[in-house]
Amino acid sequence: MNPDRQFPVRNSNTSIYYNRDRVVILAMIYESRTYRAFATALAVILGFSAQAVDAQYYEFGQNRVQYEQQDWKYIQTAHFDVFFYVDDSDLSTFTAQAAEHAYERVSDLFRHQIRKRIPILIYADPLDFGVTRIVDLPFVTEAVGGLTESFKNRIALPFSGNYSEFRNVLHHEIVHAVLNDMLYGGTVQSLLRSNFSMRLPAWFDEGLAEYAAIGWDSESDGYIRDAVLSGTLPQIPELSGYFAYKGGQSVWDYVASQYGHQKVAEILQLLKATRSIDFAFQQSTGLGIEDLSRQWHRALREIHFPEVAAREALESIARSVSIRSGEYHAAPEISPRGDRVAYIASDRGAFNVYVASTSSSAIPEKIASGTTTRLFESLRILSDGLSWNPTGEILAIATSSGQNEAIVLVDIRTGRRQKLVVPAVDYLRSIDWHPDGEKLAFEASADGRTNIFTVTVDGETVERVTDDALGAHSPIWSSDGSHIVFHSNRSDRHGRDLDLPTTLERSVSNLFRIDVGTGRIEQLTSHDSWNSRNASFGTDPNMIVFESDRNGVYNLYELNLSTGRERPVTNLIRDVQQSSISADGSRIVFASRMDGTIGLFVINAPFGKTLPIKELPPTLWAQRRDAGTSGLSVAARIASSGVEQSNPFIRDALDGVSFAESHNSPGLLAINDEGRPVSGSSGTIDPEAQVFPLINSTGDSSRAGVNVGFDTSAEPGFGSAEESQPANARLLPEAMAEDGSYKVHDYKLRFSPDLVYGTAGYDILYGVQGVTQMRVSDMIGHHRLLLTTNLLIDLRNSDYVLAYQYLSTRLDWEYSVFQVSRLLPDFASDRPTYFRFRQSGFKISASYPFDKFHRLDTDISFVRGSQADITAARVPSRTRSFIYPSITFTRDLTSGGPYSPTSGRRIAIGVAGSPAAIEGAQARFVTTIGDSRVYFSTSSGSITMALRLSAGVSTGKNPQLFYTSGVQNWINRGINDTNGFPIQNTTDFIFASPVLPARGFNVNERNGSNFVLTNVELRIPVADRPELPILNRLPVRSVAMTGFVDAGSLWGGAPQTRRLDIFGENASGERIFQDLLVGAGGGIRSLIFGFPARIDVAWPFDGIRFGQRHVYVSVGLDF
Repeated sequence: MNPDRQFPVRNSNTSIYYNRDRVVILAMIYESRTYRAFATALAVILGFSAQAVDAQYYEFGQNRVQYEQQDWKYIQTAHFDVFFYVDDSDLSTFTAQAAEHAYERVSDLFRHQIRKRIPILIYADPLDFGVTRIVDLPFVTEAVGGLTESFKNRIALPFSGNYSEFRNVLHHEIVHAVLNDMLYGGTVQSLLRSNFSMRLPAWFDEGLAEYAAIGWDSESDGYIRDAVLSGTLPQIPELSGYFAYKGGQSVWDYVASQYGHQKVAEILQLLKATRSIDFAFQQSTGLGIEDLSRQWHRALREIHFPEVAAREALESIARSVSIRSGEYHAAPEISPRGDRVAYIASDRGAFNVYVASTSSSAIPEKIASGTTTRLFESLRILSDGLSWNPTGEILAIATSSGQNEAIVLVDIRTGRRQKLVVPAVDYLRSIDWHPDGEKLAFEASADGRTNIFTVTVDGETVERVTDDALGAHSPIWSSDGSHIVFHSNRSDRHGRDLDLPTTLERSVSNLFRIDVGTGRIEQLTSHDSWNSRNASFGTDPNMIVFESDRNGVYNLYELNLSTGRERPVTNLIRDVQQSSISADGSRIVFASRMDGTIGLFVINAPFGKTLPIKELPPTLWAQRRDAGTSGLSVAARIASSGVEQSNPFIRDALDGVSFAESHNSPGLLAINDEGRPVSGSSGTIDPEAQVFPLINSTGDSSRAGVNVGFDTSAEPGFGSAEESQPANARLLPEAMAEDGSYKVHDYKLRFSPDLVYGTAGYDILYGVQGVTQMRVSDMIGHHRLLLTTNLLIDLRNSDYVLAYQYLSTRLDWEYSVFQVSRLLPDFASDRPTYFRFRQSGFKISASYPFDKFHRLDTDISFVRGSQADITAARVPSRTRSFIYPSITFTRDLTSGGPYSPTSGRRIAIGVAGSPAAIEGAQARFVTTIGDSRVYFSTSSGSITMALRLSAGVSTGKNPQLFYTSGVQNWINRGINDTNGFPIQNTTDFIFASPVLPARGFNVNERNGSNFVLTNVELRIPVADRPELPILNRLPVRSVAMTGFVDAGSLWGGAPQTRRLDIFGENASGERIFQDLLVGAGGGIRSLIFGFPARIDVAWPFDGIRFGQRHVYVSVGLDF
């Protein structure tokens, strides 16, 4: 369990791949990719503050629950170590072969041989991947296809249930790993030694990874086509969000088409030498980035604008469904009579299920709240996870609930819910209700295989329909219930088991039909180049409507199962996605992208809709793909001779050579039965290519039956003690068993560096600090050693924390030793002096998540504190030692943006104290603190109202001290002249805690053993980089405004002599606030150089008038 602290996940050290065609969801997730470096630094800096743990009282965040302990193993190839725990050899073997296959192509494209083996971690499903310990991911992990972490240069990815998609993501991540090796050396040690400190823009590395992995495809073409036609395609330097992936991919496609794919390696070598992207492109292509951007835009306009006249406009043949405003709408499922549509939509950071009318503008009704409730922890936003029963009264919803995959049946009229737990599957995806209403078909993965199952509505009987390793997706019942139609990447060349040579090709999906009674499978469509997917039945069991991109755009087609006759139903310029037809055949609903936004659209009588043409004219992409065999595109027909020569896409389409051959496109070329490219294919490896010796399986030492070692060897090429040996590019004899399979090794615990980080920070009480953090961990991140230091004069006067974290099970453990030392002045006494305060000790912590939203944290510390007068060396220091236990319960049901929640509520309550002193004066107290927060926002989630109520009570002979402290990380802090510095003795140094935000007042304006504080904030975003292009030229990411009111009181002490007096009188006899502190004001928030900066201006209010202005400059995130 690793709670999300509202800190984002992606930085320059982690490249995250978002699943292809998962477009608009990136608007929600992408913003959270950039600022993790700040989060790490801030957490470390605050860790040295005596008030760190209590600075915001509690650490909120939802839980990443690892319900089962994983038994990791690994196999090895010439260049990769493949780690897995799935009890099936197909997935690990496929990964090994596909990785080597991808590496050959990437190595050839980049003209680079890696210097050290690349680890690959495979997770059984997106949910297991979501709790990976190597980085913190966003909670919507279904949209995350994989990641590459640069410190260990390790790849991690989940099995998506589709081998073709899995291979594409793996190829994408291998590009990042090879690029890391090429530019940075591939490890922490190499990164530190390397002089290449440049951070690549996302369009460069993510776009290059997309291009190197898939070349170009219909989904990419559709995304860029919509952006060009709607005028929303940014210039190259402004490519961000998902445009960084698809726009960057298009840029590299342009460069390779215009100048040749060999320019990719040339640009990379120039970049490595000069550290300037603009210079690298200028030297290689003759164009700087701005000139390249203009020519790229012009080329795209020339090929996409002519298509408008040749296609149907979406709005002319379909009606838009009235849906809630938001960023993402998916998985539409039309009701049997076609009068309603259920769908999943993002709403203020959460994903919910709604039902809307297909014929009126009535406000959609929310049926289920997803991602913030136990029943719907994870909805299927990227697959057909909704289905109506035959009467249209009950909606089935595929979900993850706790550690179970489940189907929840929701009665639309009454709201009654029935949960069907689906046993023995890893991840459940698409579902469809049988026409008799007694059972459902569903797609699910288990042990590295994706098959179709059925479950009865009482949940008692689960049966397997398909049983092979080839994959079966989006099952749909025929209208008579005798057959199930699905799409798959299988073909006539496949048997029942995984066939690696053919599966490693770029396979396409076709439609298949299985007779549920006999198990006989029949192929319905047969296209080697284009996909067919998402079939739907109406009333006729012999007629289906499906989606296909055979002309370069995903359109609707009709197929007569009796005659085999196909015909196009639509000729759209924008892609059709996730279509669903009503049981009576009267309407079909689908998702489509228009002006950059996914919307839902309805077409009436789809089976009766006819076109005047039998074959759809190809787009230019289709012509490029199949070398013009499907005819000429509009753009190619009308292009002038000058445009034919200057536009690389048109020139490519007219050269008579397919895209795969002309571009040596990764993944598009066939390979032979030995898994190697056929004649004419690219990517052949140098027989003298560098390969790497296998990991020493004997280990360095052993403890508790687990081999343990520290990886201290240098990389090959940097004085490695182990010499590289030429070998076959795919197979190493020592890695293979006698039967030709890979040898499977038990996981070995080996530690290697994760992070070496130096930074500076500012503490409210103690000022500027310098911090260095070093972390080592094992490959899967279940064991971590952390050393954090703030070295001053010597070790006695320095700060340091040494911690070990054990994260292998549901219950997380941490063991740490620490020391914090501060030199503080005391000018209040008759003899001004300086005291050295020091605390040291050890702590044992445990955290147990009950589920995603609830957890219990407990720890016990032994703390020894001392106070010494450094001007009186003969005066003995005052020393105290304490036992300090604590326990905290946290409930977090929030969702929202990357910087703070936008909706939901969270609460934490904890009890801590010191029962007795072990050494020195007594410090007996018990403290209870509660913290509750509620967030409301507009329907778009842009404007947020945040409410907070916190309170603390400390009782006992020596109660804990609380004091006002302005805002967290207040840089230009001011200390109250009357009360002075809040730290007076050793007990204060260890236990005194700030109460904040209390704006309008200085540090220690009030103090006491009890407090109550309420905060009200209105948060309004003003501009982001896509909205104000000028921000792209400044180190500013976004700008937001806030207005606030803070009100609270502190009272009590030791002894309890100070009462709480809300009101009092001033010198003029006016009745004013006395112990009630009220402040109000406004502020501005921005991300500057990646750091969340804040400026607040507040005025104290005494009940009659406002007082003197206070300005707060700070760095950090709001509550």
